[in-house]
Amino acid sequence: MKDEENPKYMFSLTHTALLLDIIEGRIDPVELAKQEIVDRGLGKGGGWVGFVEARKIWGEGEKS
Repeated sequence: MKDEENPKYMFSLTHTALLLDIIEGRIDPVELAKQEIVDRGLGKGGGWVGFVEARKIWGEGEKS
């Protein structure tokens, strides 16, 4: 498995303060991952669907 695909290394470059915020529930990593997928314009299978469609699929509103 490539390092970039290994969840063991997912947070290796994440600042300690952000990790603590995740642990304390101040940051929701699932919502951040969803927003990143929307920002990439990807659908459920990981393929390109476009930004508008990705927002529909993932239930995200317009970016602020």
